[in-house]
Amino acid sequence: MKGFLVCIEGIDGAGKKTQSQLLYNKLKNAGRRASVYSYPDYKSVYGKIIKDYLDKNVSLNTMEFCLIVAANMAKDAKDVSIKIDNGEVVVMDRYFLSTIAYQTAGGLPYESVKKLEDAIALPKPSLIVYLDLDPEESMERKMSQKGSLDRHEGDMKYLNAVKKVYEQMYAENYTGAKWIKINGAMDREEISKRILEAVDLLH
Repeated sequence: MKGFLVCIEGIDGAGKKTQSQLLYNKLKNAGRRASVYSYPDYKSVYGKIIKDYLDKNVSLNTMEFCLIVAANMAKDAKDVSIKIDNGEVVVMDRYFLSTIAYQTAGGLPYESVKKLEDAIALPKPSLIVYLDLDPEESMERKMSQKGSLDRHEGDMKYLNAVKKVYEQMYAENYTGAKWIKINGAMDREEISKRILEAVDLLH
């Protein structure tokens, strides 16, 4: 059976990690071979720098941060391609679309960030799930989860700008993949059901 890549996107607190894990579990229970990746990968050398930046322990300009985030995903590109070629469903909790949304919101030109991602040549998704959530709800969820907010999670203006870029990518059907937009405030099991239905259509 042919493999493919599904990425789950949205602003902080939209439910990406939860839905990625639910999808992975349902695929495995259905007998499909599947893998799940989550970015930023804080265990990697790049991820440690990203965490220090988000926790305001180090300063980076927007381009520096963009390149480090891209490198954090590029390190897995070969393994992901092999898994897809071998028939696995690869689930991404955030992917290069997050880089485009967040770094454009941070001040880099939208088209330039897209060209950078194209140059890295990461495996392309077959399905993009966009979990749409209001920034106010995002901040409430992250505060409830963590008791504190990092430099991005606590910036309402920034989150609104990120959401706007996601909406732009969705409207232009960026990458040419199938997009589905789901209200991230809905019940998580209902969201999971809709995602699995979309995945089933790819078989």
